[in-house]
Amino acid sequence: MSSTWVDYSYFADELNVKVQTIRVYATARPSDDPKKKSQRAEDFPQRVNDAAARTPYFDKAEADAWIAKRKAEGKARKQPD
Repeated sequence: MSSTWVDYSYFADELNVKVQTIRVYATARPSDDPKKKSQRAEDFPQRVNDAAARTPYFDKAEADAWIAKRKAEGKARKQPD
C-alpha cells in the first residue's frame, strides 16, 4: 500500500495560512535568546523524501492528523472562559 505525499501548500490550504508560515513551523530553529520561543512546531510531521530534495514532502495521513490537531488547538484558544 503506497501513501500519498503532500507538500507545504497542502498544509497552508487546509489551515488557511501562507506557505511561508508552514515553512516556519517545519524548519524554524530555536533562538539563542531564552526569552524568545521557537516558532517551530515540535510535532510537525517528518518529511518522507530525501533531505537533499528541493521540495519536502510529507505523508498525507500524518499531515491530516497534524492539521486536525492544530485546528482543535485553535478552537480551544478561541473558547470564552
